[in-house]
Amino acid sequence: MIVIYQIVEGQTYIVQVEVARLETEDWTVHERSKDSNRTRTAVTIADATNKLRRNSVYVEPSYLTPALKKIIFPSETRSDK
Repeated sequence: MIVIYQIVEGQTYIVQVEVARLETEDWTVHERSKDSNRTRTAVTIADATNKLRRNSVYVEPSYLTPALKKIIFPSETRSDK
């Protein structure tokens, strides 16, 4: 589950929630060096990101861009209707 949020004037607002089953291959892990105090991070590859977007369970309407709308609601944005 991915939760996307914005902090406005000290308040946390959830703008999107995405859910999808991802496998280890769906992630790119950025390791840290042994001497680093930084946290290890991971990001999804493009196909996994699209899988998450297609499985959005909540999107704040003001956050919905035309590009995001095409991914989440592909049948509603096709021009051949």
